[in-house]
Parts: sequence; structure tokens; C-alpha cells
Amino acid sequence: RTFHRSPSPGRAPTSGGRRALCNAMIRTPITPAVRTGSRASRGRDRDARLAAEATEAAGDQGKFFEMYAKLYENQKEWSESDKAREIIIAYAKELKLDVNAFTKSLDEKAHDEKIQADINEGNAIGVKATPTFFINGEHIQGGLNYDEFKEKIEAAINK
Repeated sequence: RTFHRSPSPGRAPTSGGRRALCNAMIRTPITPAVRTGSRASRGRDRDARLAAEATEAAGDQGKFFEMYAKLYENQKEWSESDKAREIIIAYAKELKLDVNAFTKSLDEKAHDEKIQADINEGNAIGVKATPTFFINGEHIQGGLNYDEFKEKIEAAINK
């Protein structure tokens, strides 16, 4: 199972990191061996919970990774704005999502229970910062480059 939370606002991408994991996951069959967490807010990140809800709502329409990438690449824009919600809805339009369904999901906090469960699980297993990854129980804090992720994921699959 893959578990996830919103990107952390204000953090610059590193070589490797989430983008590498997304690439690895897209190119590699997803198995229970691979888990990733990027923490939603415990009060630190003003709109992190909204971003988590947005990725889940986009995922309902088959565009989780596209929304995740959009939020990550543009995090300074939405995370430093008083209009984060409106900006994120504009991203949904750009991704050609059904904006009414997307907005309804945000308004109803349709994925709040799942997001909170992920936060609780992350806390329980020791996720303290982003990015944090678990591959077959190996705790990896910080980003790896694509080749390092690929090697670890392939090793986990081949066990």
C-alpha cells in the first residue's frame, strides 16, 4: 500500500525526493513494499490539510500524481497565498478535472478521515519530517536520487 500526505509548503525540491519516488512508482509495479509519507499539518503548515484533501479529490478522478506534482511544483504560490483554495481549484481546472466534483470533495472534506488516519499512522511509525520513505520496513528520511530509489524498490520486489 502506498500512503501519502500533502507536500510540505515552502520546501524546495531536492535532487531525488518525491519526484524520483513518483517516477519509480510509475515505472515499477506498486507493491505493499513501498510506502511514502509527506506529512499533513499538525498546525505548522497552514494549507497542508487542504493540499492533502486536493490530492485525494484529484485521485478520485484518476489524477492523484498530477495534482500532487502541480502542488509540489507550485507550492510557494499556493502556500503563501490567502487564496490557496482558489489557486488549487484553478489547478483542478488545468488538469481537466470535474471541478464541481472536486470542489464538493473539498467542501465536504470527503477524505478527512483517511488523511487523519495517515497522519496518525505516520506519527506511530516515526515519520518526523519530509520526505520520509519506508521500503519493506527500512526507514529512509530525506531524498534519494532515482537510481537509489530504483535499486531499493527492485530489491524489495525481488525479496
